[in-house]
Amino acid sequence: MKANLEKPENPGSVKEEIQALKEEHLEDLDRLYAAHAGEYTQEALDLYYSKDDALPASDLASQDSDNIEIYEKLDEYYEEFRQNHLFQSLWDTDYSVMRYTYLSRLLPLERKRRELEKEEEEAKRRRDAMFPMSAADFETKPADVQLRAARFLTADAVKQEKMLSEFGWAWRQVDPLKAEFASNDNFAAEIRAMIISEKEVRDPRRK
Repeated sequence: MKANLEKPENPGSVKEEIQALKEEHLEDLDRLYAAHAGEYTQEALDLYYSKDDALPASDLASQDSDNIEIYEKLDEYYEEFRQNHLFQSLWDTDYSVMRYTYLSRLLPLERKRRELEKEEEEAKRRRDAMFPMSAADFETKPADVQLRAARFLTADAVKQEKMLSEFGWAWRQVDPLKAEFASNDNFAAEIRAMIISEKEVRDPRRK
């Protein structure tokens, strides 16, 4: 129990909770169906055996008025039962209670899942937008972040200062990649090729 309390929540763990709740709800529905089917069957059998369909009309005519009234009421109830109005009402009530309980647990979990997914997406966007710390880190960044970093690495000091202010970078963040750009010829060539390609896309006349 303690391990479960200490386990951090994430979209995946909440999805597991939602799936478990849905499976539990299906099991509850199965039990409800079975219970109502059993009640319906027993009531139908009881009513069937209490109604004498074989009673001839002549015998019915010979009964006293009280017996005739009872028989007619039973016949009326039997016909109503066949249409299942009573059991439909009972089913609707029980199902509504079960559905309310299910949704009162499901909806908060769905909200929590969406909130956690949003938090994860925002955290990922922040990570992706961070200046790459190394050539290997550079390769993991989205294309727009790669191009932004490439522009910084190939810019003059004045432009670099401007970009630091614009994107909220600090020198301690950009210095490791600047050093790698200066010492790693292959990486530097890749960066320069990216800038040349970007300029050609922006100005087709340069081709």
